[in-house]
Amino acid sequence: ALARELEAMWVGAAVWTGTSTDAVRGRIAAVLGRPDVGGTVERTLLANLAGMEMMRCENCERAVGLARRAWEDGEMLRHVGLGDPSLWAVTGALLNSGEIPAVERVLEQILVRARRVGAFDAHATANYVAACVAHARGRLPEAEAAVDVALDAHRDGWETFYPAALWVRVQCRLERGDVAGARATVNLDSTTEVYWAGSPVALALSAARADIALAEDRPGDALAHAEVQGRELEKIGCRNPLFFGWRACAAIACARLDRIVDAREHAAADLAAARTYGTPAAIGRALRVEAMLGRPKDAIAVLEAAVAELERAGDWGLDLARAYVDLGTALRAAGERVRARDVLRTGLDLATRSDATVLAARARDELIAVGGRPRRTELSGPGSLTPSERRVVDLAVEGRTNRQIAETLFVTRKAVEYHLANAYRKLDVRRRDQLAGALRGESLGRTP
Repeated sequence: ALARELEAMWVGAAVWTGTSTDAVRGRIAAVLGRPDVGGTVERTLLANLAGMEMMRCENCERAVGLARRAWEDGEMLRHVGLGDPSLWAVTGALLNSGEIPAVERVLEQILVRARRVGAFDAHATANYVAACVAHARGRLPEAEAAVDVALDAHRDGWETFYPAALWVRVQCRLERGDVAGARATVNLDSTTEVYWAGSPVALALSAARADIALAEDRPGDALAHAEVQGRELEKIGCRNPLFFGWRACAAIACARLDRIVDAREHAAADLAAARTYGTPAAIGRALRVEAMLGRPKDAIAVLEAAVAELERAGDWGLDLARAYVDLGTALRAAGERVRARDVLRTGLDLATRSDATVLAARARDELIAVGGRPRRTELSGPGSLTPSERRVVDLAVEGRTNRQIAETLFVTRKAVEYHLANAYRKLDVRRRDQLAGALRGESLGRTP
């Protein structure tokens, strides 16, 4: 039994060492072929193999299928418990294969169990993964609330994906135009830098710093950080563009440095990997970069393809918003003003709902440039509530406590408090019992 457990642990380590896929598959087949293997060992092996298949970027269906077999509607929790790292191999394989609803179903069960038994590490890690999901969906306030839970847990000893949680916070702040806040997020002391040096998780720091450098128009620094990331990913054999994809950043940095040939090589490699794996979200992202670097007359067709892929992906709202705004901009540049207005309105709506203020401002400027009149964003009243805020308020009106709302929506109590605070401000109320009237449009005002 100990030998089988050690074999399963070996596979978990091999995922991060660049050991050849065939070698790992062979070891796993040898173990799974034994008649006495099942339960914990079997699910650990399947989960880690799913994670490796996702990173090697060869067959999306195979990676997702392995992850689903390992999880089996929650049976994995019964066998391996909340402390096994292979749980996060399942969520990582599903998320980076574009299977967002499947990740959410896994997280629901993990969070319920973690709260019930007080599993500190699992709760923090699940919130980090939930933040990644919310960011991809284009729910930036939810992403920030969830990642704050994980980062707060770091002060009490949580370490599992700490650098990656910092990456999520950086992305949220960059989307809001808070470049200084993003930079401060990854301004770590030397002890912390040394502690994480050499860990694959530290790739997230390089990714975050590359994006910050692009936002500050320092393409040389962005390229240097991206290339560090690329070298480390190559060591572990990771080519998945959704897994802290470095080539997109490198392509944009090279273009700004007038290294157009290098930029196109990076973009082409990213698109080829995305198509090989077959994830619509990755293909859509890669096509957006391809459109930036190609000939202007080809940009519209490429961006239309990007929008189509991201619509097919279904759950990647932030990337879809970017694709619509880019397409509207290309149509405006080509003189197709009427069509550009419709596309830009869609992009502006998606960006506004995501609370992606930088993207929304660009969409608004482009829309005005083609003679469109952006709808005035409601700053107060029921119409100003985001979908997440409205869901929380409706449950509060029903009489549910913050804890009950959190359990119903499978979010943290801190996220509920965050949404309620925003709702109180927008609805101009101070107490919970005033919410129902405010939703009906009754003017309550503030008491002196």
